[in-house]
Amino acid sequence: MPSTSPFLEIKDFQFQKEAWNCWPTCIKNILSALQKKYPKCPNPSVHVINKTIGSFHGFPKVPSMVTPTMNEKILKKKGFEMKEESNMSFEKLKNLIEDKNKSYPIVSVSPEYFDEMERKFGRKKLGYYTQGKSTIDHTIIILDIEEEEITFFDPYTPFFHRKEKNVPERAIFKLPKALFLDLWSEAKRSYRWAMWIERISQKRIEEYQEG
Repeated sequence: MPSTSPFLEIKDFQFQKEAWNCWPTCIKNILSALQKKYPKCPNPSVHVINKTIGSFHGFPKVPSMVTPTMNEKILKKKGFEMKEESNMSFEKLKNLIEDKNKSYPIVSVSPEYFDEMERKFGRKKLGYYTQGKSTIDHTIIILDIEEEEITFFDPYTPFFHRKEKNVPERAIFKLPKALFLDLWSEAKRSYRWAMWIERISQKRIEEYQEG
């Protein structure tokens, strides 16, 4: 990968504007990246995504309805489909990233993520420090998987860099595979949960429009 800008698709990635708005912001970002490859891909604002999935400050009222609602209201009529899966294997997660017809995957990590990040990178680089114990999961976007290292985008990190210029590259981090697997496996939402968006065939688009 080029050393200057290894992930050109993320140059327009956004950072969450509220402390709990990570999931809708991640959805917005993976759609933005996918639209760079496929211009017909919908790319609504975070506000529209929150309104569509019925979330309050980033918390969907019914998390299980996020995927079917996004598909029904925004994605399928344009030829795209959101999917999610629990109990996902590490190999499948890697395959998602390598498939050009699919977006970067979003994953849920356990509340211990914030403590681990602070221990590994320190407060100055992160721009925040943890106060007390977090009790809810966090969502991040997986950008690349190497043999023993995971590269990801964290929309939360620059949230606290209020007085400094934020650029997407500032929110790219790497964690060892073993630590990532622990955080991914221990998420409260579901064991090894992931969400992504993919193109659907023209035949399925026509079937959906006819239905």
